[in-house]
Amino acid sequence: MRASLVSMLLVGAVRLVSGSAFTDALGAAPECAVTCALKALPQSPCTIDNTTWLCTNPVFNGFVGDCVKTACTVQEALTVTNLTWTACGFPLTDTTSTARYTLIFLLILPVSFFAVRMIARGLHLTTWGVEDTTIVLAFIFFLPLVPITFVMLNYGLGQDIFKLHPCQITM
Repeated sequence: MRASLVSMLLVGAVRLVSGSAFTDALGAAPECAVTCALKALPQSPCTIDNTTWLCTNPVFNGFVGDCVKTACTVQEALTVTNLTWTACGFPLTDTTSTARYTLIFLLILPVSFFAVRMIARGLHLTTWGVEDTTIVLAFIFFLPLVPITFVMLNYGLGQDIFKLHPCQITM
């Protein structure tokens, strides 16, 4: 309890002194991450208001990252990652639209080939074989994957996990 009070006071003092993106993120971070960052700062040769250095220094980030992994819950660690990426201006990943177009293409292609093959069988151009039964069974198992994948895309597939709401993540 006393350590958390000291951490909050230090963060408050730092935010008054400096208005950098890092200190803003630190003010919104969970207590466990604030403690980790405050432990790492004395070991760094840079000040807290140099966001560029704090975002790109592998030693500082490694120390804070290892500390957050052990001191914070998964949800808190994801919150810290989100705050860090936002404060540092790192590019976010969102391949949802690419995955959606790829899924549509990969749906149209096999459906077209399946339809041509079934039309050929229906017109009795060739005889029904074991491979046709296998293709029908595979197609039956393939079809449910399409709506499942579309639902998954709506729930965050293709996005950075730390940008998702905790209820969208199974923990």
